[in-house]
Amino acid sequence: MGVLNPLVLGLGGLLIAVPVVLHLIMRPRPQHLIFPALRFVQQRRDANRRRMQWQHWLLLALRCALIGMLALALARPRWSLSLGAGNEEPVAAVLVFDTSPRMAYRQENQPRLQAAQELAEWLLRQLPDDSEIAVVDSRATANAFARDRSTVRRTLEGLTTTNTPVSLTSVMRSALKLVSSSSLPRKEIYVFTDHTAAAWETSATQSLSDAIDNAGEPALYVIDVGIPEPRNYGLGQLQLAPSFVAPHGTLTVRAPIHATGPGAETIVQISLEQPDPQRPIIVDGKPLLPELQVRGRQTVALAENAMQQLEFTLPGLPPGIHHGQVRVLADDGLPCDDVRFFTVAVRDPWPVLVAHGAGASERSLTELLSPYALRELGQVRFRCDAVAESQLAESDLQPYPLIGLLDPGPLTPAVWQKLATRVRAGAGLAIFLGRNAVRESFNETSAQQVLPGQLQRLWRGADTGTVLAPDRIEHPILAPFRGLQTRVPWQNFSVFQHWQLDALSPDATVVLAYANGRPAMIERPLGNGRVLLMTTPISDGRDDLTREPWNEIYTGEDPWPVLILLDQTMLYLTRNASARVNYLAGQAAAISLGTAPGTLRCQLFTPLGQWQDLSADGGDLNYQFTEALGVYRLRSLQGNSSLGGFSVNLPTEASNLERATPEQLAALLGADRYQVARKQDEIQRRVGLARRGYELYPYAMMLLALLMGLEHWVANRFYRATTGASPQSGWSSRAAAQSSTSSAPSS
Repeated sequence: MGVLNPLVLGLGGLLIAVPVVLHLIMRPRPQHLIFPALRFVQQRRDANRRRMQWQHWLLLALRCALIGMLALALARPRWSLSLGAGNEEPVAAVLVFDTSPRMAYRQENQPRLQAAQELAEWLLRQLPDDSEIAVVDSRATANAFARDRSTVRRTLEGLTTTNTPVSLTSVMRSALKLVSSSSLPRKEIYVFTDHTAAAWETSATQSLSDAIDNAGEPALYVIDVGIPEPRNYGLGQLQLAPSFVAPHGTLTVRAPIHATGPGAETIVQISLEQPDPQRPIIVDGKPLLPELQVRGRQTVALAENAMQQLEFTLPGLPPGIHHGQVRVLADDGLPCDDVRFFTVAVRDPWPVLVAHGAGASERSLTELLSPYALRELGQVRFRCDAVAESQLAESDLQPYPLIGLLDPGPLTPAVWQKLATRVRAGAGLAIFLGRNAVRESFNETSAQQVLPGQLQRLWRGADTGTVLAPDRIEHPILAPFRGLQTRVPWQNFSVFQHWQLDALSPDATVVLAYANGRPAMIERPLGNGRVLLMTTPISDGRDDLTREPWNEIYTGEDPWPVLILLDQTMLYLTRNASARVNYLAGQAAAISLGTAPGTLRCQLFTPLGQWQDLSADGGDLNYQFTEALGVYRLRSLQGNSSLGGFSVNLPTEASNLERATPEQLAALLGADRYQVARKQDEIQRRVGLARRGYELYPYAMMLLALLMGLEHWVANRFYRATTGASPQSGWSSRAAAQSSTSSAPSS
């Protein structure tokens, strides 16, 4: 506890001596009385003296306490947990800003980030002199303290929203680490946010709580610049179907639209760029893009806080790369989710060569890659050619970006060398081992230059066998199963036999394992291509039921998980994963420009209207800087030809304006560790209260009044007027009463 006026408290302590002096001066003197029974009077005198002694000491204590309490009240005492920090002492202050796209929400034509900047400018003027100040935002860049206010102001003015923000939870951890490095006793963190739940990473509750503990629990203020009842109409993530569009085929675009706040009627339209080999170009410093042609428009009536699914069709698309956008024609507070960009590649099916060993059925793979129903519709992604493995020596592998070996037997060194050469040039090779494999032949040097490991022995299970058991799903092939681990019925697809591999190549990676811990699918990079080996076949026991099957991958009940797994495997090997053309902001874009070796020089035109020179090594281009939203267009500098491009959009949660509840913030920051403020007066009151502490002046005055009443009651009770005397009050009347009261007789 501290006081604002310590001098007054010291003077009040000196005044306590006044009642002590009065007590000594005004000591009552006994009155001489003549009584016959002197012994009785003597006893009364002794009893009266003892009673008067403790009564006088009690009254003296009350009067001393009365004067002391008056001095304490005038000194304005306060109670604060931070005893060493005063209102004007310098502080270590970190200003944390949420600069996510949601902070671009406008109310009265003012973005929320601008409102936060204005509050921060005012707060900067309120901080004590010589304070250490740092600014941290959602870009998670390195920051340091500064004492120069002009430097901090320039940092504040330069804040902008980012399409690739880190969560406020991560930013808070950086701010806590920074504030704990300061030597100043008073530490404060101000979090400027729109108070949305999506800004925080709720899964990191414990780590943030530990960081607050390690930082010494600094004063934490959440400055809410959000809108309690926002109004917005936004588009969700677009869904393009089919994923592969054949020339002159039809593309279906599904666009979810949602309303935040009151519903209304709005218009949504889809546009497609017209191919123009001369664009984009820069004219007078401004980008000139291909013209957009409106291909569809729908009017939708949205209910309050509701969502609807819209569907557009784009028929007759010619071959090539096409860019388009879906836009909401509505006036709302958040413009970043009013448009979604998309890119679609229209091309001929990928050619695939399927070589099958003796007794293996090629239909298990060809029907998966090129189903009859989709072939009739012209929507297949792959065109399959099937040959016996004995024909591989005479087959031309160059036209095929994907080669599949179904239950292969021993191959000649020349065939292994042919396969290795094609894979190194960029093709994908899928090998499904089965009953035709021979350990000695597959462990020879010619085969080992392709295979990811040596065959050790054949594993045979009991009647129940084993099953596929993916325990880690980081690999792109397993991406469709993320979030579905407990709902995929892998137990329905038993594996009774599989090959065990030993001495895996140093560059080999286990993609998928069995429940017995043995590898089921192994990947090995080879030059510009990849090899994927599965240790059990997918073509055994499907057509020939007279042989004991190795597995029930195809014959199990509703084998949708296995079909998805194999489909993703083929897409991964054909580099279709690298040919992805739609990304989220911040994701690295990987573009396959061909399989020719060497370096290809090209230019990338970004949505910011700038050209960037890039190099594609070995036909692959990796681009990391995808923060800007829109279409990225690529062209070759060798012949100035178009190489396609890709689109970048915000994640759906980036425009989620749902407010964070007090329970959610309490779980993250601690119920008693933070305070929320919205306006300047609220900030001033809460910060001043934390620095100066709780004022005890009102309570001291109430206690003073109580002591005055108690002293008055005790004095009137102990110093009653003698019989016949007029009643008096105050200390003088009580002194007179003391002199007239019969205290003791004289001898």
